[in-house]
This record gives sequence, structure tokens and C-alpha cells, in this order.
Amino acid sequence: MSCVLRASGVDFDVAAFLESSEFKPITVFKKGEPRFPSSQPTGPTLERSIINFEVSDAEFSELSLQIKDTLAFVQRNQKFISELKAFPGVEEVTIDLAAEIHPPGWCSFNFSSDLLLAVGTLGISLKLSVYPIEEDSDESA
Repeated sequence: MSCVLRASGVDFDVAAFLESSEFKPITVFKKGEPRFPSSQPTGPTLERSIINFEVSDAEFSELSLQIKDTLAFVQRNQKFISELKAFPGVEEVTIDLAAEIHPPGWCSFNFSSDLLLAVGTLGISLKLSVYPIEEDSDESA
């Protein structure tokens, strides 16, 4: 999953929100649950509740497709996004795109003004998470 709509808040009751929504989340994390339930079930706990919805399933290498999918998602779902943003306890709503970066580690990303206007009008943030990708080495060379 490369691009998600994420909402979070210290007092965000995700169960109550989901009762009033037709959208199905891809992940739900509740305040007080272990941050690392598999490896540290008695370790640190989440300080806020978080819910993620799929925006685009394009690959990390397909950022331009993620941007296109994101614009379509925002335009189609303005009411849903506004309701999520206004829900009691929600402190932050972000669309998080994901891209890969290849060595030597520099890159440039371009977001269309249409996308920036659409998310800005709704008062939500746009985030780009970048993940390093190792180049395949050709051992036969």
C-alpha cells in the first residue's frame, strides 16, 4: 500500500467513527494498545488512536500514478474527508504518499497544483514518505 489517508488524535474514538462511516479502514490503532504487539506486547503503548484508509495501491515507484489516484480520491470523497476531519477527537488528517529513492540519495518530486489546491481546500496535510531502495548489483559484470 503506497498511499493512505490517515487520521489521528489523542481522544479520537475510532470505533465510534467507524459506526457512522461506510468507508472501511485498512488499519486501526487504538490509544493504549502496544506499539509493537508482536515483539513487545508489554512495551510502549500508543499515545493516540490512528486510522488509515487506502487512497492508492500504486507501487512506490509509481508516484505519478499515486498523485493521480489521490486527486481522484479527494475529489470523489470531499464529504467523507470533511466529516473525518470534523469528527470529535481528530487532531490531524494527512494523505501520506510513499516513494522510493535510489542511490546516491537525491531526488525531486512534483505535486500538481490541482492536488495541492484540493487538499488545501479541505484543510488536510500532504506528506511524502521516502524509502531507500538498494540498486540490484549485477554480479556477472
